[in-house]
Formats: sequence, structure tokens, C-alpha cells
Amino acid sequence: MSRATMRRIVYRVTAPCFFDEPCPNCSDSDDVRCGDAVSPHAIRRGSITHYLSEDVPIDVVSDRMNVGRKTLEKHYDQRSEEVKVEQRREHIESI
Repeated sequence: MSRATMRRIVYRVTAPCFFDEPCPNCSDSDDVRCGDAVSPHAIRRGSITHYLSEDVPIDVVSDRMNVGRKTLEKHYDQRSEEVKVEQRREHIESI
């Protein structure tokens, strides 16, 4: 499957009209995405944040998602500071 095909599928299944909800900027064309659809990059960012929230080591996530650690920390880790502090506290207490 090509990247363009995957992107088109993600746009289609994340658009509100896919679930029979109103979609003001929708088009019947497969090449134009709905304004309310979620991009594949947002899904990637969400999955990276999910793995980090589940205490998967950052180096493992970095390798698995093929993104450098610095880039991951700067652009992909969407956890709040409170969540990061709590995860560090739990890790230290378990040692």
C-alpha cells in the first residue's frame, strides 16, 4: 500500500461524515480531505504519546517509531509535565 493510499484512508475514516455526522467542509472526492478529519501525523503523535504514557522506555519507542530521541521529545511527546513527574515518581518508588 502506498503512502498516499494510507493517507487517503486515514482521512476518510476519521472524517465525521464517515460516522454519519454532519461535516461542513466535506467533498465526495477521495483526493480532498474533510476539514475535520485527522491527519496520519496526528495518529502517529498520539500513538507515540500513548506508548510513553504506558511506561515504554523512550529508547524503545524511538527505535520502533523510527524517530530520533531529541525529535521525539521535542515534537511527539504530548504528555503533560504532571504526567511526566508522576511517571518518574512511580519509577523511582518501584526501584
